[in-house]
Amino acid sequence: MLDKNEDILIVNKIIDKGKLASLRQISMFTDFLNIHEQSLFISNKNQLSNINHIFYGGYEYSERKIIAFYPDYIDFDNIDYPIEVLKISPRNKKFSNNLTHRDFLGTILNLGITRTKIGDIIVKDNYAIVFVIKPVSDFIISNLEKVKQTVVDIKIIHDLPQEILTPSFQPIKGTVSSIRLDSVVSLAFPLSRGKAITLIKNKNVYVNSKLTLSPSCKLSQGDIVSVRGMGKFQFHDIGSRTKKDRIYIELKRYT
Repeated sequence: MLDKNEDILIVNKIIDKGKLASLRQISMFTDFLNIHEQSLFISNKNQLSNINHIFYGGYEYSERKIIAFYPDYIDFDNIDYPIEVLKISPRNKKFSNNLTHRDFLGTILNLGITRTKIGDIIVKDNYAIVFVIKPVSDFIISNLEKVKQTVVDIKIIHDLPQEILTPSFQPIKGTVSSIRLDSVVSLAFPLSRGKAITLIKNKNVYVNSKLTLSPSCKLSQGDIVSVRGMGKFQFHDIGSRTKKDRIYIELKRYT
């Protein structure tokens, strides 16, 4: 958990980037931000004026995102984001190890690249799609040869695989006493309600990328809830009430 002083440093660094973009009237970008850092900015964005901003992580469902700051004369559809997409795959599938997210991330970080330069890493069928800040992509391509003991090939791709563009979900259906955040989180993972409350109060739960500290926060259909270290889900649907006055709900947990 980040302490208050570190949070302040993170906010100041992001705000300074936005102020500089405003002063120069040009587009400027942060590195990749995790969900906590995104939430810190959302809570402090009123410190900025005369500059627009947009979050982007390379694809619609990204968790780690950069912030693009841009002036009014630039159409956000025309922003050239400093993100490159790499595909890292075993050269010989027959003799490859079983490679995980941790394997790919650890190998990249062992090259001396900081975590802020790396966005989401999506592992499918023993290959990885890795979103990176452009200046480090050539370095990775030139220096990363193996993941674990598996020799890999790396290439820049411009068309994302369909399975990346369309994430998979695990439907979760059940009843809750109310649509409070703690009740819904306890159904989603599943946890006791007390454990869900502890997670919320310990700054581990985000609703639509904003840190939420109130267990009694009421959710709405379409809300995206992220729990650090556990995953995220969409609050998909609210149904009828049972005879015992509990509420049927349906969630979509990202897998």
